[in-house]
Amino acid sequence: MRIYIVFFSSVVVLGACKSSLYRFTTTKSYSAKELTSTQKYILLDSSHFRNQVSIDVLSEILNKNRLEKEYTTLNLTKAEYNFLTAVLLMRDEEFSKASILLDEVDDTLFDCQSLVLKIDCSYELGMNKNPTAKYQKAHDCSNNKLVKKITRDRFRYFKHGY
Repeated sequence: MRIYIVFFSSVVVLGACKSSLYRFTTTKSYSAKELTSTQKYILLDSSHFRNQVSIDVLSEILNKNRLEKEYTTLNLTKAEYNFLTAVLLMRDEEFSKASILLDEVDDTLFDCQSLVLKIDCSYELGMNKNPTAKYQKAHDCSNNKLVKKITRDRFRYFKHGY
């Protein structure tokens, strides 16, 4: 009985240390050194937000899951809030809830990253077994070189596992 309890405690600790699959990044912090094949990046750019929110501050808030606490100070639009909240839900593997929020966000917003997230959700929910054509559509939709690279990396990760 004692061994079982120790083992269970170890599992809980390991689970708490699990890194999130989705990670926010900025143009400034996005570099080849930062990229890993085990994370899916979301680019935050000041042009994505109506009120020119400090992107470095927003990235820190989101990567520490403090959006609810800081929401009133950020003065976000409904689409901005839904997009960011959806990513946080996806980090917690709540793809169904995230999908509902993303349905309210136009595909072209955030340099078409909202479309990429919709594709991710539909795949994770088993609604889309082969999203390669949809990732290509998202890639073609964006004019931002970094978002295109992020989308290509997402496609490569899906297609080849790296």
